[in-house]
Amino acid sequence: MRSYGLLLLFVFLGYESFSQDIFKGRVINHSTRRPLPFANIGILHGNRGTCANVKGNYAIDLSGIKDRDTLLCSQSGFQPDTFIVGDFRRKFATGVAIIFLNPLPPPPVNIMDYEDDMTRKLLGSTSNSKSKTTNFVSNNLGTELGVTIRIKGEPTYLRDLSFNVVRNDYDSLLLRVNLYYLYRGTPWDLMHSEDIIVKAHDHHGKVSVNLLPYELITDEDFFVSLEWVTQLGEANNMDLLFSGGQRSQSNFCRRSSQGDWIQYKGLGPAINVTAIY
Repeated sequence: MRSYGLLLLFVFLGYESFSQDIFKGRVINHSTRRPLPFANIGILHGNRGTCANVKGNYAIDLSGIKDRDTLLCSQSGFQPDTFIVGDFRRKFATGVAIIFLNPLPPPPVNIMDYEDDMTRKLLGSTSNSKSKTTNFVSNNLGTELGVTIRIKGEPTYLRDLSFNVVRNDYDSLLLRVNLYYLYRGTPWDLMHSEDIIVKAHDHHGKVSVNLLPYELITDEDFFVSLEWVTQLGEANNMDLLFSGGQRSQSNFCRRSSQGDWIQYKGLGPAINVTAIY
């Protein structure tokens, strides 16, 4: 009887230890107390991460993650928050983790002053190929795949961008488009302080994104990625394919939120940007 009791105790303790590594919560704007949709939560430089849903709710499994690792929560336009994983486990020992992010001051407004006679050019790949395709490298929320866009080194206005969906087995499509500055050729800081969310209900075809509201001007090469931010249904036997562009050492991907960028050896997505200079 005593050994049976000990067995139950060990089973209970084992379950508790595992269950405390499953954290659920919400990411909230500290100023307005409103939820932050699609915030990124994950292990810095790791491949364990996720995104909050449209209501700011998230769940993350930290089993197997070391106490000394760092967990990062971020959202465009907000000051990111970091936790040492051991501290995070102790602080949110109940398994419920509410994270507050402070908004950053508004960035300086770029004056979009261009003339009708300025050059307008499509940068990147305009491929609509149905035979050369590419897709995300994982099913993790926060996975990204993108390409570097080269410009001529003079102030350039970014008007819009587009990409082509070859196959979408889901009922709808919801992605985040991210534009990054580069540091030593690798994606670095975001160029915009607001989310660029793309919604489409067609199962294939061209998807266009108006960039004018974000007032993007740059005189340097930059990186554009597509990010998987919400589960649209069961992933088994479901495909989401994009027209592929070029193979290049400047194509990058990452497997989950807050993971490291790695060079992508396959075809990058065929993304093109309308530039005015």
